[in-house]
Amino acid sequence: MFFAYGRDNATSYHNLLGILKFENVYKFKTALFTHKILNGSTNISTIFDRTLTRASEIHTHNIRFASKLNFHRPKANNTCCNYGTSTFAFVSSKLWETIPTDVKRLPYTSFFNQYKLYLLNTQSSV
Repeated sequence: MFFAYGRDNATSYHNLLGILKFENVYKFKTALFTHKILNGSTNISTIFDRTLTRASEIHTHNIRFASKLNFHRPKANNTCCNYGTSTFAFVSSKLWETIPTDVKRLPYTSFFNQYKLYLLNTQSSV
């Protein structure tokens, strides 16, 4: 397709075609679902309504962490087997903290486009 050598790094070709790497596809899909939960999308099951708790709902005073639209991260038992670190609430809240605040505030369609661009730009620098 590109007449590339078999030993070439595929990252430049991913970026040229606008294709996310596997780990970034996972981040992208998780962030899209989290964005839908945050904004109360109608096509999300009611099971997920109480999955994520905003940090502003936990803290009564204004803190920088909550002002960045972050979620309260549930406690995980790290003493044995990292129990709880693979739950959706833990993973999505940790991922959500890495997204720029201005991107988090965008409507869904704009968030979709801007976050994908953000991931494409960050995967090229890795």
